[in-house]
Formats: sequence, structure tokens, C-alpha cells
Amino acid sequence: MTPPDGQHGVMRMYLWNLTTPWRDGALEQDIVVHEYTHGISNRLTGGPASADCLSSGEASGMGEGWSDTVANIVRIAPNDTRGLHLKVGCYASGRGIRTYPYSTNMTANPLTYGFLNRAEYKEVHQIGEVWAAMLYDAMWNLMDAHGISGDLFAHDLQSGNALFLQLLLDGMKLQPCNPTFSDARDAIVQADHVRTGGANRCALWRAFAKRGLGTLAGATGKQHTESYVVPPDCAA
Repeated sequence: MTPPDGQHGVMRMYLWNLTTPWRDGALEQDIVVHEYTHGISNRLTGGPASADCLSSGEASGMGEGWSDTVANIVRIAPNDTRGLHLKVGCYASGRGIRTYPYSTNMTANPLTYGFLNRAEYKEVHQIGEVWAAMLYDAMWNLMDAHGISGDLFAHDLQSGNALFLQLLLDGMKLQPCNPTFSDARDAIVQADHVRTGGANRCALWRAFAKRGLGTLAGATGKQHTESYVVPPDCAA
């Protein structure tokens, strides 16, 4: 439960009954971080007076995607490479709770913007998987360029992991209430422009375009049109 700023939120954790014996979700870091991040994304999107701006359609799904993404960020170690595959909820469930592992490899994780046209990708967690897959690529583009800090909470924005986390949070503050995928993408790119002068603009655009959220992507009603096009100055 995430009320507006100034009111107490509530985060409940549960036992999972998918293993014998049952396992406590409160003992799994990625689940705790996932749920905590809902409080952050709900409060930052749309301003401090409202906590109901990730409540419908794509926006509610992206809330799940941001939560998975922050859970992924905090598990990254300095010796990791972009070949790393990450799963969510492996301890609590005994197997992981997402359709695909998070991976920059399109064979291991084929999710693209066009998956939102599929009937099975209308549920919020499924929508969130698509958004988080895009953000996983963007995160690795920045970490390949700037390295990985071993202490994320030192807030060293010269490192790719800390910078990416900051851009996510900045983007939440810049995007409108109930954003679309395109709105949230543009907010992250704008956040990088504000914070770094756009030093990572092309790295971000290439990540989004790789999974179909390029410059010409968009939605008309419930139909999502993919685009793999980057801005002209970002074309390799």
C-alpha cells in the first residue's frame, strides 16, 4: 500500500507454498527489493501528492518492470558481464517466477515491444517483463561504457550501475501520470540529458530500439507498432 508522501506505506511479505517446506519471501533479496520499489515508483510518478499514477494499462505493468529492474541492479557485481542471466524469485518459488530470465541475449529472452499485442501479455507482470527486458539491455549498455561499482550505495555516478539507477529514478519524476512505454523511454533519455548532457543518449536509444521501442514505435488503441530505428546520429 503506497499512500502519498507524508503517510505511512505498508509492505506485506508472505510464505510461498511452491516448495516443501514452504519458503518465506522476506528472505529473498530480489523479492523484498521488488516490493519496496513499488513504493518508490508509485510516489515519484505524477508528483508527491498522488500515488495512483501507475494504476492502469501499460503504466501498471511498467511498475512491475521497474521493480524487477531495481532488484536486478542491486544484484550486479563488479565481475559480472553482459552474458549474465538473472531470474527473479528462485528461492521462494524453487524455480523463478518470470517467463524468461533477464538477458541481453535475444535467444534467451526474446521479449520485444510487439509482445504487448499478444493476449497473454495483457497481465501486469507480463507487461512488466517486457519493460524490464528493455531496461536490462539499457543497464548493460551503461555498465559496459562506465563500469560497475562494487558499492552501489556510494552513489558514484561515474559508474554505470549507479548512474543507471539514478536515471531510472529521475525518469520517474519527469514522466506523466500513467505513462506509456514511449513516455517512460523519453523520460529516461531526458533524465540523461539533464544529468549528463546526453552523454548516454545513443546507448539508451540503442537498447530500446533493440527490443522494438525505437523512434517510430507507438500504440494506437491496443495495437503496438514496433520500431528498430534509432535517431540518425545514433546509427552505427
